[in-house]
Amino acid sequence: MKKLILFIVFFNILASVYSQKTIAVLNLRAKDNFSQRKADKLSKAFNACFIPKEYILMDRSQLVQELKNRGLQNATLTEKQKLKIGEALNLTAIVSGEVRMVDNMVRVEVWVSDVRSQKIIHTENTAFSWKNHKNAMCQFASHYMSSDNLKEKGKTNVGTDTKERNAKKEYDDKNVESQSAEKTVTANRRQCKEKTVHDAEGNSYNTIQIGKQCWMSENMRATVGIDGKVLNYYVPNGKASNVPMYGYLYDWRSAKVVCPKGWHLPTKEEWDKLEQFVMSSGMGCGDDANKNIAKALASDSKWQSSTNACAVGNDMSFNDLSGFNAYPAGLHNDGHYSNFGYKANFWCAKEYDAFYAYSCNIGFDNACLGRYLDTKAYGFSVRCIHD
Repeated sequence: MKKLILFIVFFNILASVYSQKTIAVLNLRAKDNFSQRKADKLSKAFNACFIPKEYILMDRSQLVQELKNRGLQNATLTEKQKLKIGEALNLTAIVSGEVRMVDNMVRVEVWVSDVRSQKIIHTENTAFSWKNHKNAMCQFASHYMSSDNLKEKGKTNVGTDTKERNAKKEYDDKNVESQSAEKTVTANRRQCKEKTVHDAEGNSYNTIQIGKQCWMSENMRATVGIDGKVLNYYVPNGKASNVPMYGYLYDWRSAKVVCPKGWHLPTKEEWDKLEQFVMSSGMGCGDDANKNIAKALASDSKWQSSTNACAVGNDMSFNDLSGFNAYPAGLHNDGHYSNFGYKANFWCAKEYDAFYAYSCNIGFDNACLGRYLDTKAYGFSVRCIHD
């Protein structure tokens, strides 16, 4: 199936590394039963979100001509060849991507390759219904671009000061009383009957009772599983000093066996029950409190700041009403770390097929608890629940 390549530029996450103008490449390739025609529409929708201010745009026809000039065909490009083209065109990064249909949801996954080092420096994914694909791709774009470079900023969740103040007031009114509501929820927190639990190496973890569920309120830090075998684990952001707070990152197979005896990796349904309880307990945010519960699960520090109303990174003093205490440990992918401080990714016990498994995601600029399918080789955080 032919690859579709669309040039986009000046992602904020790359601008923090490079001061010069950056041209990135988004390669959306249709996978499985997803049609290339729809992949083409997604790429156009993504491109339509941007306005030419501080970035350079090269459309597909220009790229095709560049490939012909170098005797290369679009359908046969390897990652290495793309990086070589990036060097020839004086690019600083190339963003490749795939799109597929999973459980009636469109799933887009991209990875950013640095042209100079030829290493993946960032990965990102999103899922949405096809009928909402235009707005969804603009929201996806807002993860990378500054608000000044986005069209129709109100539709991309990049809020104005007035919108943010109004949302904040709605949040205060919804939860009474703001301070008294927070104090009440905090006072009602309680540890499980088993207040602490120890893993196979003797590490101790605090627990938290959330509804009828007993969860650990810390990420796993074990290097061996319940069977005594060494696990595939990674240090968040490559720094050992992060482990005490953020735990380790595990691939899915290691995540399945890292929890202590009497505990297990939560199922997708158990994550759903957690979400439903937090919703029903009035811990949500703003006028859509039945969905906006990510703040209630996220830690009250260490997140990238956000201007999006009710986002995890917006006024973190309202975070962690549930006591779940999720820290943004990011992820590991093929020797590279990304999203540290930006996202908390947790494995679910349910697998989709031989290559993918379900996960839950909390992002700094989002208000909802996300659900995704991710490659089993990714390194994500693990939070255990009592049997």
